[in-house]
Amino acid sequence: MLLVLNLAGALAPGHWDLTPQKRFSLDTASLRILKQLPELTTVSVYASDDMPYRFARRLDRLREMLQQMRQASKNQLIYEFPDPETTGSAGRTAAQKEGLRPVVFRVRDRDALQEKKGYLGLVIRCGSQREVIPYLDPSQSLEYQLIKSLRR
Repeated sequence: MLLVLNLAGALAPGHWDLTPQKRFSLDTASLRILKQLPELTTVSVYASDDMPYRFARRLDRLREMLQQMRQASKNQLIYEFPDPETTGSAGRTAAQKEGLRPVVFRVRDRDALQEKKGYLGLVIRCGSQREVIPYLDPSQSLEYQLIKSLRR
């Protein structure tokens, strides 16, 4: 039985969300918007590589969501993750030209509270239009932030 399920899972494209609230699936309204993207749309996520753990988890979820969005849009949405920190000052300059600024992350390390600067924002391009989300606020839904910007 497990072998059959494993084989079926390996051959089936996409993912299966077995959570009761469908936490890892896109909303039907989001799917409708993605299917109606008028032209190629690029999402550039500027995120520092050495993010605190809770933000790194959010970034992993964002990668998964963008993959689902790309599939739902029939490849009308593409994405990239340029790291403004690993490319040195040129990467930071590029991020700042896009309208992004470094943010301060507070990290508790054992008994001390440390502050780290980094990037966690994105730029959406569709034709000549450009939408900037300077900071992906953890208190808001990632899907909501992205779809709201895509609708504009």
